[in-house]
Amino acid sequence: MARHHHHSQENAEGGASWRPVSGGSSCGIAIPSACRAFAPSIWPQTKNPRRLRPDLSFVCRVGMTTVFLVVIQSGAKGQDDAGGAVSAYRRSVELYEQGKYDSAIPLAERALRMTEARFGPEHPDVAATLTNLANLYRQKGEYARAEPLYLRVLRIDQETGQSGTAQSAATLNSLGNLYMAMGEYARADVRYGQALRIWESTLGPEHPNVAMVLNGLANLFSDRGEDVRAEQLHKRALAIREKALGPGHQLVAQSLHNLASIYIERADYARAEELLVRARGILEKSFGPEHPEVGQILHNLGTLYRLRGDYQRAEQLFEQSLGILQRAHGPTNPVVAEVLGSIGLLHQTRGNFQRARLSFEQSLRLAEEALGPEHPTVADALERLAGLDTLTWNHSRAELLYERSRRIREAKLGPRHPLVANSLEGLAGLCREKADYARAETLYLQALRIREHMQGSRHPDLAATLDNLAIVYANKGDFGRAKPLFERALDIQEKTLGLKHPGLAKTMSNLAALCQEMGEYQRAEDLLMRGLEIQEEVLGPEHPEVAASLNNLASVAYAKGDYVRAEPLYQRALRIGEKAFGSEHPDVAATLSNLAMLYYSKGDYAHAEELMIRSLRIVEKEFGPDHPVVANGLRLAAWLYSETEHVTRAEAMLNEALRIQVKALGPEHRDIAATLRG
Repeated sequence: MARHHHHSQENAEGGASWRPVSGGSSCGIAIPSACRAFAPSIWPQTKNPRRLRPDLSFVCRVGMTTVFLVVIQSGAKGQDDAGGAVSAYRRSVELYEQGKYDSAIPLAERALRMTEARFGPEHPDVAATLTNLANLYRQKGEYARAEPLYLRVLRIDQETGQSGTAQSAATLNSLGNLYMAMGEYARADVRYGQALRIWESTLGPEHPNVAMVLNGLANLFSDRGEDVRAEQLHKRALAIREKALGPGHQLVAQSLHNLASIYIERADYARAEELLVRARGILEKSFGPEHPEVGQILHNLGTLYRLRGDYQRAEQLFEQSLGILQRAHGPTNPVVAEVLGSIGLLHQTRGNFQRARLSFEQSLRLAEEALGPEHPTVADALERLAGLDTLTWNHSRAELLYERSRRIREAKLGPRHPLVANSLEGLAGLCREKADYARAETLYLQALRIREHMQGSRHPDLAATLDNLAIVYANKGDFGRAKPLFERALDIQEKTLGLKHPGLAKTMSNLAALCQEMGEYQRAEDLLMRGLEIQEEVLGPEHPEVAASLNNLASVAYAKGDYVRAEPLYQRALRIGEKAFGSEHPDVAATLSNLAMLYYSKGDYAHAEELMIRSLRIVEKEFGPDHPVVANGLRLAAWLYSETEHVTRAEAMLNEALRIQVKALGPEHRDIAATLRG
């Protein structure tokens, strides 16, 4: 199940900060030394790479097609009706595979009516058409329409003596998949358990159908944050499939793919890459390099490389995946929309906001056309676009998009689904950007209650919510409430993600920022050093997140007046950022600003001015002239000019900064007070 989101702020003394990106990008995490901010947690945005399409229940259920063909060939009365039902059924399945659900549903409904007319509403052969139609409704996000159809199939099985058979287990497995999509984990667990017991007793514990339900159970445990149990089940499913079907079977590739998703979530990228490459080889050998399942593998490989910071390889794989899926399914298939969303995230990470917007908008448009405007996948696309609007300071539009995303999820998934919590947190992050801390706190607390109820008290997503709520309290200067939340979030992550997961480094960085504000420099440095060691070991020494930690570590040294130690840390962060993103990226601008403040403090005003002006030009280009980040840069540049007796120029910059802030933030925002003191 996809998870998605978050944002930024300023220090307790009222200085404006660089704004981290909402939506999972590294943009803007590096903060000017004089006013380092907290970097919001982004776990709900980066977890759960796309899994291969779940096994379809109608594949396991004895289909109606064979039954009808026997009727036709025997010359039974009503064979024309039967033949029409067969063709409608077959065509609906073909359209399902192409992602054309709106076209498939009327045919599936027609096949159902004809089957009922031919055999009666309780005949066993009606069950296959019901299952097909329920699968289509499920893919459309019409969960309320799908559930009664699956339940009706179970009643037919019961009335015809088929309960406890392999066929009824297929329907139970489908119900498990449905409840998973709805976030009803307890109900999903029950149905999967029933299916597993039936298949193990009727088919044996080593049958491929057992592997299918194990796959569903593994995904359930993964979504609950129980990745160790999920890994065990995926491995058992893989072993069954390799033994029963052979190591080169396409279902083995599916198990490899889904097991790789566990390792991606753990940031064990080497093991994930090995499994995905093997799965790709199996599928290419079985179906050829242009098969859509190969396209899905390439999509996940692209996600892996994006997380590792290898953006060039990620872009190549995303484009390859997009081409395969467009050629296989057509340009309007829902899976095409998902790849476009991933491409948009990559552009956003690299600071190319215009290209990111084009990809996000295209993804949204395709999802709406293919699935309808109220599908949960549309809510995901809305959320990505809202995150970009928050970053580029289009707050009014961002709020509308987040609200629409929330309404869709509440209507389709229920008000307590974890994805509803994502929407609430997106809105909360937006409020935090606007310094509306009271509303941000309320929304985060709502999200927190949902996560504790639905996902439990030890889930990584709960840790992200705690982390973001703590940032609100830190921004308000309420360090006493912020600190235990940061520490609880870190404890959850250590227990669920392990001690070497790079996600810990973000929470450590936030806790370190708080300790720095409280004057606890040694603990701040210890936390940052531990986070840096994790990132260098897991992500490599040239990853952009390493640059963010170096900036923060330099910030502690700067605050202590240790300019000799701070300077090489900033310079290394700058080299990493320029290598990863190029010389015009917002993260590069933030590091340049940090260095400028360092040289300013050392009295090297000429060098400071050069770097600050370069930083200012980058953010003006990337964010536009009326973004608050530009105002912050103008304010810092004005300080420099005031020290070099360019008073007139300094006043002009302060006035322009004030104009931008009043327009973007409103006249009562706390950043304006800092500018007026400038």
